[in-house]
Amino acid sequence: GALDAQVRKNLRVWLRELHVRMGLTSVFVTHDQAEAMEMADRVAVLSAGRIEQVDTPQRLYTGPATPFVHEFLGESLRLPCTVQGGQARIESLPSVSIPTLCPPGAGFALIRPHEISLLPGPGPAQVTSVYPTGPLTRVHLQLAGQDVEVLCQLAAWTPTVGETCDLDLSQARIYPLEPAPTRPSVWCCCTTMRDTDS
Repeated sequence: GALDAQVRKNLRVWLRELHVRMGLTSVFVTHDQAEAMEMADRVAVLSAGRIEQVDTPQRLYTGPATPFVHEFLGESLRLPCTVQGGQARIESLPSVSIPTLCPPGAGFALIRPHEISLLPGPGPAQVTSVYPTGPLTRVHLQLAGQDVEVLCQLAAWTPTVGETCDLDLSQARIYPLEPAPTRPSVWCCCTTMRDTDS
């Protein structure tokens, strides 16, 4: 934990190679999500002493079982919504309707910055900054008083600062609104290295 970033990176590579050479099951406990995702064959995500999900790193990222897992592993945008008749309507985007199996009532949508598509034309989101970063462009928006960051591919349409646009949130995951926890959340991330060993 006290190592500098480059030494930590080299040590992760060395540990992973050592594990493969020895062919043993290993358990690695870390609070660094990148470390867990890079080193493990399976990851267990814990919150408040409870296992939220156990899966491969890829499945944890693309199919999180709970809102905690979604927000814990990678950037997430949270938008309040209302579920009615199998459709979730985003409060700040009244024209957006997302099919869902969530029960009727208050809920929220979670989506990652790279899953959002920007649509040209007048819309509720106003562009405040655009930063090309090599293969991706970071676009910052204001949406109903909320800061929103979108990661656009180079080939995608990119607005200019001051423009308004609409958002495609069809990849969002909808969750029912749950009461706030009554105790503080404590987390750790444990990894086991081999699926075949018990």
